[in-house]
Amino acid sequence: MDTSDFSNLPGDPLDAAAYWFTRDHGGLMTAGERRQFQAWRQADPAHERAYQEMLQIWRLTQAVPDRDLRPLAARKPTPRLASPQRRRLTWGLAGAVGAAAAAGVAWPLWWPAQALFQQGYATGRGERRRIALQDDSVLTLNTATQADVRYTQDERHIALQAGEIMFEVSPDKARPFIVDTAVGRVRVTGTRFNVRYDRERMAVSVESGSVEVSTGPWWNRQLAQLTAGQGISLAHRGDAMQVEAVDVASLTAWRQGKAVFDNVPLAQVVDEINRYRSQPIRVAAALRGIRIAGVFDVDNTASFLTALPALIPVRVVPRADGGSDIAAR
Repeated sequence: MDTSDFSNLPGDPLDAAAYWFTRDHGGLMTAGERRQFQAWRQADPAHERAYQEMLQIWRLTQAVPDRDLRPLAARKPTPRLASPQRRRLTWGLAGAVGAAAAAGVAWPLWWPAQALFQQGYATGRGERRRIALQDDSVLTLNTATQADVRYTQDERHIALQAGEIMFEVSPDKARPFIVDTAVGRVRVTGTRFNVRYDRERMAVSVESGSVEVSTGPWWNRQLAQLTAGQGISLAHRGDAMQVEAVDVASLTAWRQGKAVFDNVPLAQVVDEINRYRSQPIRVAAALRGIRIAGVFDVDNTASFLTALPALIPVRVVPRADGGSDIAAR
């Protein structure tokens, strides 16, 4: 989009200022939008006045604790107490708080950048799928994955709603590649990395190149740089960032239909195998902590059940629903 083209912006300077404030302070603004934003501020003195008023109100809100600001931002404006102009500014502040809280998983409700490509992708339980995108980037989706892809002139964006994807990103320094979950964000220009998001936990591992992982609200953003052989796991948005050495080959063995375990509790092994089954395996409480090692076929999870009694003293009891129970022998 040409930086002098404001046809997609609200005509009222206060409405436009509220939009720009939300994009900027919500951490959502792309490089192209920032150029457009600067051009908009310079195009008319009324634009700059409207934005400065927005900033002045925001500075006042900074004196209010976050726990008090969020309810205020979420409250509906009262017509008798606020002018239309002030209501627009209040909603702009509310939008910034809301955008930060949303962690970027849903697309913004009003987005001026035209989508060059937009598509949703999904896999069923036990299914894998390889997708080649228009820029030669490749996504390999693991079991039970749901993601939305949106390309604009300035950004390549993936919203990972659930599941796991191995990304092979074609380098493009002018157009970063961004992966968002409800817990955090991964930003790269070109590399190979894996992102898993399930049970509200996000795990990132890097096979080659480097990535930037971020989490937390815009006013307290945490960043971590990962290189090949490193990973990070986040259970909650805003968690402390701890980079660790990881076995990327084992973590991504699912691409070859395998699950690799080395001295892992049986409960954790079964949880992983259950990702690929329509009916779950259940483990008796007394057995959940037994540790095992092995490489199992996720495309044929029955083979895991066949092998298990040879590894540890258990028996497998089939259930009528198609699942199985693991009990002591």
